[in-house]
Amino acid sequence: MVEIGISVLVVDDYAPMRRLVAAKLKTLTEIRFVHEVANGLEAVEQARELQPDLILMDVGLPLLNGIEATREIRRICPTSKILFASANRSPDIVAESLRSGGLGYVLKSDAQTDLLPAICATLRGERFLSSSLLKSDGPNSPAPFEERAQDNLSGGGSTVDPRTVLKHEHHGVAFYSDERQFSDGVGEFLRLALTSGRAAIVIATEAHRQALLRRLLEYGVDVSSAIESGKYIALDAATTLATFMVNGMPDPSRFVTRFGDLAMNIAKPENIRHRGISLFGEGVQLLWEQGNLDAVLQVEHLCQRVTSRYDIEILCGYCVWRVPGGMELDTFERICREHSSAYSG
Repeated sequence: MVEIGISVLVVDDYAPMRRLVAAKLKTLTEIRFVHEVANGLEAVEQARELQPDLILMDVGLPLLNGIEATREIRRICPTSKILFASANRSPDIVAESLRSGGLGYVLKSDAQTDLLPAICATLRGERFLSSSLLKSDGPNSPAPFEERAQDNLSGGGSTVDPRTVLKHEHHGVAFYSDERQFSDGVGEFLRLALTSGRAAIVIATEAHRQALLRRLLEYGVDVSSAIESGKYIALDAATTLATFMVNGMPDPSRFVTRFGDLAMNIAKPENIRHRGISLFGEGVQLLWEQGNLDAVLQVEHLCQRVTSRYDIEILCGYCVWRVPGGMELDTFERICREHSSAYSG
């Protein structure tokens, strides 16, 4: 299948995903060793030292994102073959990843079926894309991925900065491994919204609402003015769930009405002018902690309906450290499929 004695570097800041990929790789007798790193800078350093045959690269990495790290690695390790493995399905990001030097791009949601074939193709020097990327990319992306990506690769598109991709996506998800990651990540999401003229809605537990308020104050955001003007609204996650849950499942009509009312009410006063709404919610976290995965997936699906009707971008958050054993891969993959982009930390 592949040459004997292959060395692999796995680059992903989400530890469960690193462990999964490493475990799959170690089942191949052709693999000599698998080394793991969690950020882009470390990836460049280890690539220089190890000169691996294959690098599995995530896009959304701390310190240096995967696309920038790949450009540097191609310079210092020209013989290393790079395969991107990411939850981000944005055609522009996929195209820029391939442009930077990646031979293939696998969606994490397709890893169970596509990862090993992608590794083999990459080691042969062949292009590989997850099969679901070759289908239409949803209502917000009218052109099929293959057509749009090819346009970018041939020079028809502009270079994309992956650090700004979230503001162009309607429904994202983030997985946090500790409280610091949570407050940093969600705090930055809210800071960017408020400082760019957007309104912000937070649906979280009391502890997290307070933590996010402190983080925004540390960032120098004038939260008092935002609250007074109606541009910052903080709601309790459990109370909000109760407004649309019926017999353990979200009622579609109540859900859309609830979030539609939020969108309309935040713009009612004459003195409020905003450039859209950014909403963070962790109600899905509470449902996941209850073991109600069907309700989680239904809520995530309904969020897509809300973003298609109103000028709202939604970031859903999962605090994986709060559930013993973390999140199972199948659950992770099913949740990622309901989003246009996914992030860890």
